[in-house]
Amino acid sequence: MRIHNAIYGALIVAISTLMACRISVQKSYTKGNIAQSEVNHEIPIITSNNLIIVPLEINGKEYNFLFDTGAPTSISFEIQEEFDFKKVSQGTIRDTDRNKRKVNYVRVDQMRMGGLDFENFTAFVADFDANAVLACLDIDGIVGSNMMYKYNWLIDRKEKKMLVTNNALTYNKDEDFIIPFKADQQYNMKIVAKIGRASVTNISVDYGSNGSLTLPTNAYHKVKNAGIIDSAYTLIGSQQSGLFGKALEFKRELGSTDSLLLGDLELPTVGVKQGNSALLGTKILFNYKVGLDWQNRRVILQSYEEQKFSLETFGIIFGKDSEGKLIQLACVENGDAYQKGLRNGYRIIEINDLNTEGESGFCQFIELVNQSPKYLKITYLDSTKQEIEVEIDKFNYKP
Repeated sequence: MRIHNAIYGALIVAISTLMACRISVQKSYTKGNIAQSEVNHEIPIITSNNLIIVPLEINGKEYNFLFDTGAPTSISFEIQEEFDFKKVSQGTIRDTDRNKRKVNYVRVDQMRMGGLDFENFTAFVADFDANAVLACLDIDGIVGSNMMYKYNWLIDRKEKKMLVTNNALTYNKDEDFIIPFKADQQYNMKIVAKIGRASVTNISVDYGSNGSLTLPTNAYHKVKNAGIIDSAYTLIGSQQSGLFGKALEFKRELGSTDSLLLGDLELPTVGVKQGNSALLGTKILFNYKVGLDWQNRRVILQSYEEQKFSLETFGIIFGKDSEGKLIQLACVENGDAYQKGLRNGYRIIEINDLNTEGESGFCQFIELVNQSPKYLKITYLDSTKQEIEVEIDKFNYKP
């Protein structure tokens, strides 16, 4: 997740395979197929925190998996402990915050989704409770890119369903928009965007990122220096947006552009954030019925009648400290929160009459912010441990 109506704890589940056994791991990504020869099945979906969750069965037991085009397939430690799938490799992966960790890769015999049997796909084993925001989604794994690339997918967020098929996806050339993509060795979809006269390559179409458009530092400043990014605000502090949940110190900018062109689609003003990777997230994707046409290597976008490209933010990132307490991790430099005394590291006691203490406090807070409140009434402990109450308003970073 990246930029939200309230920036409260960005999450991006993007994973890169590194180092040991890399060749064998990437070869294993090619394994696996759907057992049925005729594939044309609908899968129900739910959305939570601007991410897509799909129901999935393993050996007759039901689980919730994150649908993520920017990561390989994964299962939880708990699933692996119960079923003891065969280990096929070991390697090191890196999350979006550049944190590295050794993982085991296993061959999952069968996963049933939407009446389809996905057989012998490779998955890495992960701890989905390490990231506090991800833990609140209560997911058991990831339906990743190596389960997607042999088939076509049609994602309809508004109708709460998606279609997986081995038939061709059709489109209306007069109404739909086409974005060509290339695939890397991990089967991430990489597109090219034009922002004004500048071209940015290798942008991942990432359903595991609930932000808008994220650009790596060099590309961001190239576009900004060309005068194409407006209203740049500086966000200072740390974040816990990666799969492993480790806090990362950063100083990054947040702005907007009205000059984004994706294939033949010219977008309205959208948010742009400086980050580690180039990502197109769900704050843009959720405005469209999206076809992932792997047969022809293209993304097909059909506009929904009602679209929302929000550029409002409270300018705060929240997270958990080592004791599991809600704290402010980062804020916009000289923004409303900063002006009213909030500082990074301050413990948050209450938000909009919601007590944040206790095991469920953090997840209830995420549910609160997902409702897009107009303001945040925050009670916090300052450096002297005195309780202070302030009201934080949103601001619009569109000029």
